[in-house]
Amino acid sequence: MPKPRKELISIEATPYYHCVSRCVRRAFLCGTDEEGRSFEHRRGWIEHLLLEQAKVYCIDIAAYAVMSNHFHAVLHINQAKSKALTDIEVVQRWHQLYKGTLVSQQFERGEDHQLSRGGSFCYLRKMKAKRALMLSQNRPKRTNSVTGMQTADQKLYYPV
Repeated sequence: MPKPRKELISIEATPYYHCVSRCVRRAFLCGTDEEGRSFEHRRGWIEHLLLEQAKVYCIDIAAYAVMSNHFHAVLHINQAKSKALTDIEVVQRWHQLYKGTLVSQQFERGEDHQLSRGGSFCYLRKMKAKRALMLSQNRPKRTNSVTGMQTADQKLYYPV
C-alpha cells in the first residue's frame, strides 16, 4: 500500500534524496523523437531552472541528469541553512518564484495583519523541503486557491 510522503521522507534518516520526474504519454523532454523532431533545446532550459531554483530553496544539488523523457536529481536538504532563515527571508525567497498571496505580500511590506501578530507561516516553510523544488520543475501547474502556491501532478521521491 502506498505511503504518504511525510512517512517516506525522514531527514533524520538521511538528508539525501534521489528524485525522478518523467514525462507522461511517452512525450519527449529533450532529444529527438521517432518522427525526427528535436527537443534538445529544452535540456539547457531544465538545467538552468534546476540550478536557479536550488539557490532559492534550502537544498543543494549533489548530482542531476536530464534524459530524453525524464530527469534525475540527487538532492541534499540543507537543514542548517533552512533553520537560519527568518520568516521574512522565507517570504522574500518565495516571492522570487511566485507572486504570493495578499497576506504574504503584506507581510513582506511590513503591514500589520494576523501573521505579524504571532500567526504561522507554516505553508511558506515548505521551501525547506526538496518537494517544492521538484514540484516547481514540472508542468502543468495549477494554483492552490488557499495558499496561492502552485502545485504539479504526481512525482516520485526515493531516499538514497
